[in-house]
Amino acid sequence: MDRFERINAVLGELGADAVVFSKLLTRQFASGFVSSAGMVLLTAKGDKYFLTDGRYIEGAQKKAAPQGFTVINAGHAYSQCIQELAEKHGVRRLAFENLSVSYTQYLDFSTNIRCELVPADRRFDLLADVKSREDIDKLITAQRMTEAAIGSALASVRAGMTEREFAAELIYHMYKNGADDMSFAPICISGANSSMPHGRATDKPLEDGDFLLIDCGVIRDGWGCDISRTVAIGHATDEMHRVYNTVLEAQNAAIDYFAPGTTGNDVDAVARSYIEASGIGGCYDHALGHSIGLGGGNGGLLAGRRSGTVFEVGHIITFEPGIYLPGKYGVRIEDAVWLGPDGKVNIAAFPKDELIVVRL
Repeated sequence: MDRFERINAVLGELGADAVVFSKLLTRQFASGFVSSAGMVLLTAKGDKYFLTDGRYIEGAQKKAAPQGFTVINAGHAYSQCIQELAEKHGVRRLAFENLSVSYTQYLDFSTNIRCELVPADRRFDLLADVKSREDIDKLITAQRMTEAAIGSALASVRAGMTEREFAAELIYHMYKNGADDMSFAPICISGANSSMPHGRATDKPLEDGDFLLIDCGVIRDGWGCDISRTVAIGHATDEMHRVYNTVLEAQNAAIDYFAPGTTGNDVDAVARSYIEASGIGGCYDHALGHSIGLGGGNGGLLAGRRSGTVFEVGHIITFEPGIYLPGKYGVRIEDAVWLGPDGKVNIAAFPKDELIVVRL
């Protein structure tokens, strides 16, 4: 089924005549167009509307209209416009994204839309969790841009360079290689700072014997990726090699286990138990991984200690175990792996099988 057939199937399960998408994720999933403002209205009969304001009319005409959407300049009167369209198409039960609308927006809908509002919970988000080969090709495009940027930034490392300067080089090369945006603010932390999983770049210089932890991703045509690599600066001790290899082996074990029917908590446990058995300590306290895709992430699929996600063909998730030794250093390695119809596909190509040592 294509995405509209899948949306219609959910409408049937909800007993709704139409759905309004107010979130960027679901708007983009349905229309292929990215905008900070707008709503999508889809009826079970196949009518498609993209509602936005004057800033995005031309863009929506170029991206959404070819997908069969009628583009309407609704200004800021979305609910009134939806009511008019509901009357036109005989919509009586309207599904909406109850878990993401604000209280103010709900009051607006309740006041101005004279349909029965049907909570959709995460039903439509889950549709975007399943990726096609075409979707994965778009993610791979973003991934290769990101990897090229990492390589160029590492080539720029020099004595005295700070974390902040390295982050600036990385961001520069991300855009130079074709990024529309970043999936998130890059993490570029070294030495003792690298023991903080989501630390921010500082004015600390990159020093001989440091680990440098890099976590970043670009967005291209609405699709965002995510990758982490940890490299050594100047030289690496035997202990650093051991810690790095333990994280790598834990990641590989979890990826090997990953398959349709496995659960998020079981996949996480494979990597976590491997690191805990090493005796090194400092096992990661975050989830093993998460979904990626539209806008850099979507749907909230998790591989974590409390995740009940059951993976199926089409799911993609990151694998990012780590060891973090407070006051000393941290190591994280992250790849995104897709459960394709013909087997698993690791979309990351940046080297990881041996610890990279960057010379000052």
